[in-house]
Amino acid sequence: EEQDMIIDDEESEGIVNTGIEEIQVRQIFKEITSINLEKIMQEQSNDPDIRKIMSSLMNTPSLTDGQYKIDRGVLVKKRDNKLPFSMTNNVIACPKSLEGTILAAYHLNTLHAGYKKLAKLVGQYYYIKGCTKKAWEFTNGCQICVMNTYPRRRRIPVSPPIPATKPAQCY
Repeated sequence: EEQDMIIDDEESEGIVNTGIEEIQVRQIFKEITSINLEKIMQEQSNDPDIRKIMSSLMNTPSLTDGQYKIDRGVLVKKRDNKLPFSMTNNVIACPKSLEGTILAAYHLNTLHAGYKKLAKLVGQYYYIKGCTKKAWEFTNGCQICVMNTYPRRRRIPVSPPIPATKPAQCY
């Protein structure tokens, strides 16, 4: 029963706020716009799983089966193992600390895309382990998406009993 409220001030004209506080909306947009290569490098250096892969790449590259490489200080992963590393086959290994921000950025920029589309779009540029599941959890936690979904199952109405036309049919 919450009404949509439009935030009126010079910084955020036209942002529709449904249940999310104005401060939270501004924080999400601030985080989205702050993602750049330096931020990814910094967060990758803080992520223990990515640090482990990077150190094994430097010490013994054969342990990663050629799936990963370090490109300009950023850990990237092959999207398709059958193809060699190239500009179109690399995806950035996303640190856990940026997963939510990246999912939020793509979700908001695609006007609340569903989880399959969200996972596909994010997967074109970033490697997030369990991306489809995380995209599903993210979209199911979005209040706007939950309010705008409807049941997809076809409801089959219960048919009334067929009346008997002859008395013998009742037995």
